[in-house]
Parts: sequence; C-alpha cells; structure tokens
Amino acid sequence: DRRAGRELVYIGDPELEKADAIKVPTLYDVAHAAGLKCGSVIWPCCNGAKSLDWVIPDSNKQPIHDKYTTPGFVTELKEAGIDISELGKWGWDKKHSSARDDLYTCVALHLLEQHKANLILLHLITPDGVEHAYGPHTPEAYKAVAEADVNVKRVWDALQRPPFAGKSALFVTSDHGFASIEKLVRPNVELKRLGLIETDDKDKPAKRQAWCVAQGGSAFIYLLDDATRAEQLPRVKAALSKLEGVQRVIEPAEFASLGLPLPAENHEAPHLILATGPGYSFNGDLTGGVIGPVTATYKGTHGHLPQPAYMHATFVAAGQGIRAGIKLKTVNNTDVAPTIARLMGLKLDGVDGRVLREILKD
Repeated sequence: DRRAGRELVYIGDPELEKADAIKVPTLYDVAHAAGLKCGSVIWPCCNGAKSLDWVIPDSNKQPIHDKYTTPGFVTELKEAGIDISELGKWGWDKKHSSARDDLYTCVALHLLEQHKANLILLHLITPDGVEHAYGPHTPEAYKAVAEADVNVKRVWDALQRPPFAGKSALFVTSDHGFASIEKLVRPNVELKRLGLIETDDKDKPAKRQAWCVAQGGSAFIYLLDDATRAEQLPRVKAALSKLEGVQRVIEPAEFASLGLPLPAENHEAPHLILATGPGYSFNGDLTGGVIGPVTATYKGTHGHLPQPAYMHATFVAAGQGIRAGIKLKTVNNTDVAPTIARLMGLKLDGVDGRVLREILKD
C-alpha cells in the first residue's frame, strides 16, 4: 500500500473486511439480494460480509474467528457434533490440515441439510498447503488431492439425496496451479545493493526508495520516492532484469492485459512486475544472497503469469442444468461467477468474465 507505506496482508484476512477488499458485487451479494440464503466456509475476503447468512473466516487467528464467525454458529455446530472451537488454536499447522478440511466439509453439509442454504462457498485447503511444503506431483501432493476428492464426493453424494436431487449443481474450482522450486530470488537484496534500501543494525529497513513485495512466481516492485521515480525506473528495470530467474519485467503499459490497475489508479499497484518460471520463487528478504536455496519445507509455489499449463487451475461442473460430457479448453476464473449466476437465475452486471453457455442446458 503506497499510501500507507507498508505491506497489506491479505492471506488469512487479518486486516481488511470484505467491504474494504472487494469493491464490486459478488455472487453471494446478488444471491442475497434475491432473497437466497448464502454460507461461506473459510472463503477468502468474507469477513464482515453483510450478505452472508453464515460465515467462518479464512483465518489462522482465534481473534479473527471470534470476531467474524456468525454469532451463535459455533454453539449450533457443537450441538450438532461439529466442534470448530479449535480452529484458531490449530492455525495453519499442516498436521491439522486433514482434520480441518473434514470439519469444513461437515459445516458445508450442515448448511445444506439443516438450513437448505441456496449457495455454499466451501474452501478446501489441504492440497495448497501440502504442495507448498512438498511441491506438486509428489506422493504427498497426490495424497492431499485424493483427500480433497473424498470431501468433494461427500458433498456430491448429499446433493444426490432428496430434497436436493435434480435441483442442485456443484462447481469445483481452484485459483491457480503449482510449480516446483529449487531457488529463491531476493530482489530486495539487489535494491539494497543499488542504494535504494537502507537498513538499521538489525537489518530492518530504515529508509526505502524502492521495495519488492514477493508473490511467489511474481514480484511487485514499488518506487516510493515521487521525486526520483522517473530517474530510477530505467535503472531498476535494467538491474532486476539481469537477475537469475527473472524471465520478464512487466511495465504498466502491459498491466491492463493482466487485469491489473495502473499505479495512478490504485495505491496498491506496483510500478514494475517481475515474472519467473518453474524452479524459482521470489522472496522479500533483505539478507542473504540475491539467489539462494529453498528451505526443506518450501518446495512449491504459485503466483506466476497464468498462461503456462503448470499454472492452470481446475474447473469441473456437474448437476442440474449442466450438460454432461462437455470438455472445455481454457476458460478464465472470471467466468465462474457469471456462469453460476446464470444457472441460479441471477445476473452479475459489469463483469470481466462471460457465461459459459456451452456447458449449460438452457
């Protein structure tokens, strides 16, 4: 956040409520406005959402759970034999990943069977955490995906029973693929070498003219001094483009093609974006070499440009109103919500995506 002069944390939703993070109507906003009941089970960026009837936050912090879980929901679930009171204590410790996804699925089934919720957003987390730790296409990754499949089947089986049979549909989606990594790239170390970051005796930033926010397969570069930005931009671009692992340096003229706002339009937008490929992940540390090895518990990442096949996400749809046997080529994540809206008889206006009419019966 260039306006605040600090990094905003989105993962785990520790700072922003839904109204702060999302500026356009969501699928559940439109569904709620139509009188439908909506629930969110650790779906990101839902804290404080007034159009959700039930919410469990996507957080590893107990205070966030205490503040944003729907009042009375913890007690209701416990009386139904579903105890979510330990979620904050468990945090994101991977030894609890399977138990968490089991609980999340139980909550989704409770919303379906006990409340007849019309729209349920369920986030299963084990594959992401495991693939970060062990990398994709590993035995651990395949086991995690198999566990997720079991939970998806639990939901699907419930939808095949009365009163939902023939009246419901299931969409299985993801927001990214995964890449294996062996090396870290630390742009802030290079920016420090260029004299654009000064540190104190504890190697903490004391003065910054530039800063890198690492995003795994990409990195956002901010030039923080208005007076020197025009002068520094070519120098910074030239230096960072030469770093091992940097495949591409993207300037604002290309941002629109990536669905990103310009720095002049949004105070969180960077001035340059670095892109890497398999084998590398960007890291925001100020110490160590510009290039270094990954740790034993960090073998996979995402955040790359979306075009390569290894970064492609999942899309499966089945149920009422869905044509069977249709094989799609490449679609956009922004197509998912408009398609679900059409299936539910709703309309999302002004969207970037399209309705996937080729999979719908009507």
